[in-house]
Amino acid sequence: GKSTIIMQKAGYSIFNPLLSPDNKLIAFAAYNVENFEKKFFVAEFDGSQVGKEISVLGFDLINRYSFAPDGKSFYYWSIDGVPNIWKVSLDGKQKQPITN
Repeated sequence: GKSTIIMQKAGYSIFNPLLSPDNKLIAFAAYNVENFEKKFFVAEFDGSQVGKEISVLGFDLINRYSFAPDGKSFYYWSIDGVPNIWKVSLDGKQKQPITN
């Protein structure tokens, strides 16, 4: 099939893509090979919206995230301070702890 650009950020490598339950969005982690910065993005799977940065993730979060069943938020694991599972909206504005 045809290739689709989902992120245009120089120096970043994309890994661990994850489709939303409705197959309309794709979430992925990105790693900057120059300064080791890790970020999290969500994009429209059809390429109509290039990846939007949601939050900066710490090293231990990169492989541990999942869409909520309704596809409107996602869960991730953090060891920033006390280990915790968080739920965050796709716009990154609403964040709440699930554990602890």
